[in-house]
Amino acid sequence: MVELLIVLFIVSLGWFTLLPRLDPTRPSARETPLHQVNTLLAQAHDAALQTGVFQTIRLDPVSGALSWNETVQRMPHPPSRCLVNGAPCPHPLSEFRIYPQGHMDRLELHFPGGERWTTMDLATRLSPEHRP
Repeated sequence: MVELLIVLFIVSLGWFTLLPRLDPTRPSARETPLHQVNTLLAQAHDAALQTGVFQTIRLDPVSGALSWNETVQRMPHPPSRCLVNGAPCPHPLSEFRIYPQGHMDRLELHFPGGERWTTMDLATRLSPEHRP
C-alpha cells in the first residue's frame, strides 16, 4: 500500500509539472512577440473606445518597431514587406489607425522566414500565418 502511495505521489508530481505547459491559452514561445504586439493593440483599442477618438499606431518597418503614445513594441524581425490598407508602407515611418467602432486599418506584415501577420477582420489583433 505504501509503495502504491509513493507511485501515485511521483505520478502526480509529474502531472503538476506538465500541466502548465499544456495550457492552450498560454502563448507558445514562437508566438510571444505576436502576443506582445496584440497586447499593445488591445491597449490602443481600449483607449479608442474610452475616448471615442481613433488611435494612431506608428510602424517603423526598418527597425521593426510599433509605437503608440510612449509604448514601443519590437517585432521579432523587421518585416520584409509591409502593407497598410493594401498599399506598401512608406519609409521610414508608416501609420495605421484603430477606430472606436472596434476595428483597425488592414495591416499585413511579411517576415523573412515566410511568416505573415495579418489583421483579423473587424478586430484589433494580428493573426499568424506561416507560408514556407
